[in-house]
Amino acid sequence: WYRSLFKTSLRPTHNVNVSGGGENSTYLMSFGDTRDNGNISAGSNSSVRDNLRIDLQLNLLKNLKLDLNTAYDYLHITQPSELNDAIDNGLKMFSYLPLRNPAGNYYGYQGYENPIQELTKGGNETINDSRWSNNVKLDWEPVKGLVWTGQIGINLERFDDNANFPTNEEHNWDNSINSLIRNN
Repeated sequence: WYRSLFKTSLRPTHNVNVSGGGENSTYLMSFGDTRDNGNISAGSNSSVRDNLRIDLQLNLLKNLKLDLNTAYDYLHITQPSELNDAIDNGLKMFSYLPLRNPAGNYYGYQGYENPIQELTKGGNETINDSRWSNNVKLDWEPVKGLVWTGQIGINLERFDDNANFPTNEEHNWDNSINSLIRNN
């Protein structure tokens, strides 16, 4: 069943970094992008991950230094709503059981839900996660060896998870309805 549940997938990752500076400043900027077309064989399955980082250090005065760090991370996942249950049932199903009955409907056996049916008819889930992190630090050295530091950090996150769980019919070998599966 695992051979039916999984497929080979691609996961291209791109990263770009730029850094530099001079006598009174340094900077680092980086951007990363990962796309995943999913390794689940049925249903919608993909993800996108982007991230951006900016680190900046400035010597504002001889004794005053500013550090600014900011980061943004974004994750978008599309997957079957019943993904975890389908993988769990894939472990429980007997290997000799067919995917479909002679009438062409997904075959459920002795209370075990058909994992491929769960992936294709069990609904879809969309997850969006956005994180924004900022940190500002100021170091002041009024007298050699004495440093006063002021620092503030702000982190914001928005997480949205939207899933639907339609009701499905599970069929016996003779195509009679074994049960109605109401997922959620």
